Amino acid sequence: MKKLNDLTNEVHQMLKASKMRLKLTESFTGGLISSLLVQNTGASEYLIEGIVCYSNISKQQILNIPQDIIDNYSAVSYAVCNRMMDGLNDCDISIAATGYADTHPHIAYIGVKTLNTTIIKKIALNKTRLQNIQTGALTALKILKEILGEKHNG
Repeated sequence: MKKLNDLTNEVHQMLKASKMRLKLTESFTGGLISSLLVQNTGASEYLIEGIVCYSNISKQQILNIPQDIIDNYSAVSYAVCNRMMDGLNDCDISIAATGYADTHPHIAYIGVKTLNTTIIKKIALNKTRLQNIQTGALTALKILKEILGEKHNG
């Protein structure tokens, strides 16, 4: 957990410095990414919204993901992860996390999107439910750090 907290603090500072606005939609991470970020004073400078869309119904109703996308690709897929981010408007960065925390096929898709960049990573999960959720959050923060680093250095 120390590794996760250290990375969160680093990303927090980068987000504050960037002046970018962030929205998240989390499924299998259940709000952990948002929770980690708001533990830092000043998170309100960049964090606009964090939504937990755990069920397929919430993905449809809140994020406007069509049922046929979920039926054709599964709720845990590249397509749904991408659509989860598309459902977030009026922000500079969006993050989505969808996965199976402890059921077969033990995978997740973690995405971070800006106006010019979209990164979606498929990750394998093979630990306990809590460890898998933490791995999802860690992956999201690593991708976000990578993107923020490019913006800072670019």
